[in-house]
Amino acid sequence: MRIKFSILLIMAFSCFVAELSAQKTKVIYFLSGPKDHAGPAGSGRHETGRDLLVLKNCLDSVANIKGVKIETRYLDERSAVDISDLQGVDAIIVECSSVTSSQKRTHPLLPPMAPGQRTYGRDTLAYLNQIDSLQAAGMGIMVMHWGIATDGSQPGSEHYLRWFGQTAMSSYTQNPLGFWKITPIKASAKHPIL
Repeated sequence: MRIKFSILLIMAFSCFVAELSAQKTKVIYFLSGPKDHAGPAGSGRHETGRDLLVLKNCLDSVANIKGVKIETRYLDERSAVDISDLQGVDAIIVECSSVTSSQKRTHPLLPPMAPGQRTYGRDTLAYLNQIDSLQAAGMGIMVMHWGIATDGSQPGSEHYLRWFGQTAMSSYTQNPLGFWKITPIKASAKHPIL
């Protein structure tokens, strides 16, 4: 009887280990820019780091996702101009101010350029091309807040268009606050939320 129980225990453990090893691990990397305006830290306005930590905590707390293990990482005020920390990451989520909002680094992916400068140096362009390669290989990139904004002539604009087909441009793109009019379609009448 003891042998049968041991065999059953070994079989159950083997199934558990096989299920764990069969789960895919997806790495989501949250990158926030510095709090550079709209009141002091803790004011609740433009708290990019706190926003991303809330999202990270939500993903870390999810219990009903099956077949995939989610690993999250967070870095505040990333200043690297190399991709070593991005390798092996399935998605990056960035929240920050516009790369053009300050001469200091505000964007975790795009370094600022000096006034009048129209392109990055060779090393920075090589770094952006490496991000292109990671994105082309399947890494997702999501940028929130005004981190999507460039001045339209920056090399960052070209990369944004390749990465996700969009960039906000100064004096052209409008903040959508107050400009939206949404009318639900008839088919949505039975939707439980609308």
